[in-house]
Amino acid sequence: MTFSDFIFNGKLGDLSVGGTTYGKTNLDLVQEEDGDIPGLYEVLNEEQYFQVSTIKNTIVGITFDFEYDTEKSYPIHYQENNYRIGFNTAYADFVAFLETSHIDFKSTTEEGNHTIFISESKLNLLFYNNLYKASVFDLDLYNTLTKNK
Repeated sequence: MTFSDFIFNGKLGDLSVGGTTYGKTNLDLVQEEDGDIPGLYEVLNEEQYFQVSTIKNTIVGITFDFEYDTEKSYPIHYQENNYRIGFNTAYADFVAFLETSHIDFKSTTEEGNHTIFISESKLNLLFYNNLYKASVFDLDLYNTLTKNK
C-alpha cells in the first residue's frame, strides 16, 4: 500500500470501504460496535496507524490522522506528478498539485477550515492551518447498514 493508493483510490492494502473485516488478522479492535455507533479498529500499515470504522463487519470508513507525527511526510504520485503529503502540507500547495495533475476535486472553506473532496476516491482531506486528517466514509452505506438496528 502506498499513500497514493489511499489518497487517490480510497484503499488501504486489501481493505476498502464496502469490504468485509472477516478473515482480516491485521485489525486490532479499539471499540466494539454499539447500535449505530461503528466499531473502530486500528491497523498498522507500513509503520503507520490507520483507523477503520465498521458496521456489521462491513468497512464504512478509513481514516489517517496526520497529527500523530507532525514531522513526517509521505510520497504520493499521480501519473507523472509527484508530491509529499504530511501535517505541514499547505492547503494552497495541495490544491495546486491537484490542479496540475488534472484530478477532479471539490473544495470548501468554512471559518478557516478547508476541506478537499477527491471525487474518484471519495476521500476528504481536512485542513485547519495544516493538513490534519484524511478520511473516506460512505454515509449511504452506513445508513443502509444501520437502518434496521
